[in-house]
Amino acid sequence: MSTTKISFASATLSATLAMGLGFTTLAVCTSSAWADCSAGANNLTSLSTTTQMYAALNGAAAGTAVLVTANATGMTSFQLSVLGLQSQWVADNGIYGSMVITSTLSASNMSAVLGKTCASATVTVNAAGMSDEQLAVLVANLSKIDVIDGLE
Repeated sequence: MSTTKISFASATLSATLAMGLGFTTLAVCTSSAWADCSAGANNLTSLSTTTQMYAALNGAAAGTAVLVTANATGMTSFQLSVLGLQSQWVADNGIYGSMVITSTLSASNMSAVLGKTCASATVTVNAAGMSDEQLAVLVANLSKIDVIDGLE
């Protein structure tokens, strides 16, 4: 692993390049480097592998990286589940973009993901096959949901 320290007027960044995994984790020494509903220094996307997702989340947990942000556009239910399971390491309002939530996302993960989703995100729900518990999560988070399909 190699570490490079980069100095800017507004922040000092320590960049650690994880050799062989093909991604960079940035530890930011100031919170001013991230704004709600946008990509932070420790950002995930639908192209992030499971290894990259857990590395970013574990970095936040260990204090070697800032909290995770995620552009949920195109993320699978599995990727959203990873964010839900580790939501304590996701920044408040740190999930943004467009996402689709289906019955394959557990009620607890659905609650955690929606709890970290910024209000400007576009959230579409296909409620077909959802349990009463999952539907209760939707009701509790209606302010963050744009479209609900599949209600019978």
